[in-house]
Amino acid sequence: MKKIVITSDSGMDPLDEENMIPAIVIKDKKEEYKDIFEINSHEILEQTKLGSVFQTTAPCIEDYRKKFVEHLEKGEDVIHLSMSSGISEGSVNTAHFVAEELKKDYENKVYVIDSFTGATGGTLLLELAKDFVRKTKNKEELIKELQKLKRRIQTSFYVPNPEGFIRSGRNKSELCFKEKALLVSAKVFKLASVKFRVDFNQEGNLYTKALMRCKTGSGMRKLAEEIISKDNMEDYDPTYAVIGTLEEEKTSMDDIKEYLESLHYFKKIIRKDINGVVAAYGSPDLGGISLVKKKKGIL
Repeated sequence: MKKIVITSDSGMDPLDEENMIPAIVIKDKKEEYKDIFEINSHEILEQTKLGSVFQTTAPCIEDYRKKFVEHLEKGEDVIHLSMSSGISEGSVNTAHFVAEELKKDYENKVYVIDSFTGATGGTLLLELAKDFVRKTKNKEELIKELQKLKRRIQTSFYVPNPEGFIRSGRNKSELCFKEKALLVSAKVFKLASVKFRVDFNQEGNLYTKALMRCKTGSGMRKLAEEIISKDNMEDYDPTYAVIGTLEEEKTSMDDIKEYLESLHYFKKIIRKDINGVVAAYGSPDLGGISLVKKKKGIL
């Protein structure tokens, strides 16, 4: 039976970057860099402060081809977890295109899954996928389980400065129109201490779940407490919780981890900071928390 290898886009924030394919980060519409390998979140945020504007696009077709062929030539099957089509349709489509192209040359195959998530949610799905690989070598069974599991990943972001998020065009909620109106003056948010909670929905789109009013530095802790507590923790699978940020300024991620540990529920709490795909549209204290829902409909 063929070995199964899991690959992913950099927007999935893998703990192990060996099988990661980097997204492209574009600076000021002219300079292109490969996420992580040529530019990182810190550099993006620092250059943003100096006035640069960043955008992102899907990994280049040659990087997909190179990584897939590397495993196909070893006789391995590849399951590729792509960043959600809701925020990077190009990533899913390019991976599918290359997978189809390689079918004619190799007996083993590349199978592409639209993850419906990214960032901390991607880290979580990847860790669960690796657990499944250790349990089964049946790729059909594995793919079926991952397609179910991706809809149970709950990912929420604390967004202290929404300007980049709105500029990205990834917001699919009706509230987006209100946000844009308010952003005529970004000072409105700062003066009112208004922050955003942004979630992935079950179709893999980002939307504004709520506006949060909180003091600087307390928002991520408030978000974690709103999402999970001793009252509802059994609604979630206890295997993993994943947290991450772009770059700590005033938010303590150690504090968030200690809070989750105080619940005495999760077997493993993973801290994985967020890659450049999000940094291109984020602010330093942007943070994410991802859990697995036991049942559909728990939001």
